[in-house]
Amino acid sequence: MGLELIKETQDVAIKQLDETVYMAIIGGGPKGMYGLERLIAELNSEATCAPVEIHIYNRTRHFGSGDVYRTDQPLFLKMNVPNSAIDIWLREEPECPVKDTSTFTEWINQNPDVTDNLAPDDYSSRAIVGQYLEDGLKKILSQLPPRVIVKLIQGSVSDLKKVDKHYLIKTESNNSGNWHPHHYSHILLATGHPSKSLTHEEQEWVHFSKTEPRTGYIPFIYPVQQALQNIDPGSTVGLKGMGLTFVDAVLALTEGRGGQFITQGEKLTYISSGQEPSKIYPFSRTGIPMIARGPKIDANHTLKFFTSENIKDNNRHDFEKDLLPLIKLEMKYAYYNVLFQQHQFDFNDISLTDKKLEQAIQTFHELHPEIAFFDIDTYLNPLEKTDIKSGNDFHSFTVSYLRKGNSEAEIGTEKSAFAAVSQVWSKVTPTFIDIFKFGGLRPHSHENFIKNYSGLLNRVTYGPPVENMQKMVALAEHGLLSFRIGPCSNIALNKEKASFEIESKINKEITRVDYLIDARIPKIDIDKANHGLYYNLLKRGEIKLFQNECKETNQMFKPGCMTIEPSGYIVDAHNNVNKAIAATGAPTEGVTYDNDALSPHRNNFVSKWARNIKNELKTTAH
Repeated sequence: MGLELIKETQDVAIKQLDETVYMAIIGGGPKGMYGLERLIAELNSEATCAPVEIHIYNRTRHFGSGDVYRTDQPLFLKMNVPNSAIDIWLREEPECPVKDTSTFTEWINQNPDVTDNLAPDDYSSRAIVGQYLEDGLKKILSQLPPRVIVKLIQGSVSDLKKVDKHYLIKTESNNSGNWHPHHYSHILLATGHPSKSLTHEEQEWVHFSKTEPRTGYIPFIYPVQQALQNIDPGSTVGLKGMGLTFVDAVLALTEGRGGQFITQGEKLTYISSGQEPSKIYPFSRTGIPMIARGPKIDANHTLKFFTSENIKDNNRHDFEKDLLPLIKLEMKYAYYNVLFQQHQFDFNDISLTDKKLEQAIQTFHELHPEIAFFDIDTYLNPLEKTDIKSGNDFHSFTVSYLRKGNSEAEIGTEKSAFAAVSQVWSKVTPTFIDIFKFGGLRPHSHENFIKNYSGLLNRVTYGPPVENMQKMVALAEHGLLSFRIGPCSNIALNKEKASFEIESKINKEITRVDYLIDARIPKIDIDKANHGLYYNLLKRGEIKLFQNECKETNQMFKPGCMTIEPSGYIVDAHNNVNKAIAATGAPTEGVTYDNDALSPHRNNFVSKWARNIKNELKTTAH
């Protein structure tokens, strides 16, 4: 049974119910689905007297998959986590009534029509993962408890209005608002990544683009087929950002336009279709691309330094002073642990200390003077000890850096010391999440981490699959992709020449392009929004901005997100906890850290939310 058919049958059934308790999940992507699964599991565990109707609102028709994993996107847009790491089921008590709760790898094997990368270590297309997510939602909807109905509503929610003890929901359609008639007693905000709020300058760029046929500013690249379709073949393009989204944009403008990657011997080569831009110029704040992820990840690697015993029992931590030294020790250990094994160096890592590690490293290099010492700071900041003065030099450096990362990723984290370092942050993150949440870092350190370390650590850890980064090298060798801008210092629109001028920090050289694309995922920044759901809630005081404060030092940092309390409920401008509305996923980013959409256990607020609703319904019934 398809999602649309389910919706139709429920539309009919709902008319037969009286005294219904209405609930809403705003956001029909993975995080919203986790909330639905827990709510269904709780309602299935104990019968409630009142009938329940749950409405799931989603901006598009892609319920379950959401925008990131929508099933209509090109197959060359890949995941950056291996198949074996994907599992959408929480697997906790009470059990979900769905019996077939397959992991992604199991699901692939059960569906012979899926011909994408099948092995557990492979990186599948995001569209295929979207099929897995949508199939999971269908299974949940097919196992609803008695007197529970779920309705799927396509629409972009722009506002909530309190009426007595309940809420009305408003959706936007063709610039006109529509208040839905249902009175919701409970709402879960699971809205995913926000739409980009344009600055005044960016709004001018968009307006100017509409007047010039071969000039354009594109603030967001998804869905890639529609967003990038008007870029003319043979034009020049500037790409702001060099993370995962940059790779998607480049592939959409090349492979997505009929270009082909072919393997000749051991070398990947690009064959042009003639529909691509003539040149693509990526740039970013640092100018350094992400390190590729390979198919072989050491699942047995254990942490030796970033442990509860070594982390000081402080109420508030300083990332640079308290945590970063331990992370660097973990990285050094990961690197040398591989080298020691490769050279049969006798090394006992039981009860390991930093002094024991340093002594072992010193002894190892005395035995192997031909091997260079590992410099962790250069690994994290590869430009630190380079003397690059021209755009051509920066391009050559970047392509060499990509080749190095690709070759090490193919070897894998068990046999490549370089690749072994790249997995450390992913091992550290679960513990760090618990430290970070609800202002666990001191205000100045919170700000410092977000601005200077979060992106850096993600760059060396959560890069694209090596297959896609090999394509970036092939495009650079073809001459279509140029890294000559590197770090950028300024962007300006030249109206007379109908082009964007991008200034490089390296030597102040100007590169002129026809199209400028913002190839980044917007961060939650409610205070800068000028429209939409969170803007309206903040304006009326229904929510308030989260402030990380330290009264002793008179410091404060606002990461741009809203305040929630530890169970996920929102807090209003008067510090009142609103137990009618909870949040999960991206809306909580800043209070929490790393709300990965495919990690149902990470920053899980929905289990307690669903349990509280069930208990409230039981109390009301009695």
